[in-house]
Amino acid sequence: IDDADKGKTLWYKIPSFNTKGEGQSLANITAISEGIDGLDDKPLSPTSYKVNSVWVDDDDAITISAGDITIEWMSRNRFNTGGYIYDRTDVIVDDSDFKEFQIEFWKSSTLKRTVNQTAKSFIYTAAMQSADSIGSTITVKIKQISTLTESEYSSIIITTV
Repeated sequence: IDDADKGKTLWYKIPSFNTKGEGQSLANITAISEGIDGLDDKPLSPTSYKVNSVWVDDDDAITISAGDITIEWMSRNRFNTGGYIYDRTDVIVDDSDFKEFQIEFWKSSTLKRTVNQTAKSFIYTAAMQSADSIGSTITVKIKQISTLTESEYSSIIITTV
């Protein structure tokens, strides 16, 4: 599919098959639509989170001491190049259409801060947390954005004590 056709909708009609040789008018057939999503262009969600140099558990939650919060992650490319080296974020080759990461900080259902950057780590300082009135439990959502589309969010819940 040409890049120009991605995101468009295809419309088609399927006439019935009959063995009596009688034609069916296309005007009597309901049109079916199918969107062209270009899923092969969709980046994969970031993975392998560390918070303050500690791996986040499989339940995507971590409890840490209060203060600055350093979040690190690995991007994933569509071919998983370098994806088998789990302890190094620098081995993942970004897709050629990579643009940036979007990091969101949530308190319950309220978005407190959004950051867009190309780096694979971010320091959410105590001053930022105070300015955002974030409290002791936050949800961090990160997605990867390409020039054409974006990934689903990956999220972690961070509790500070």
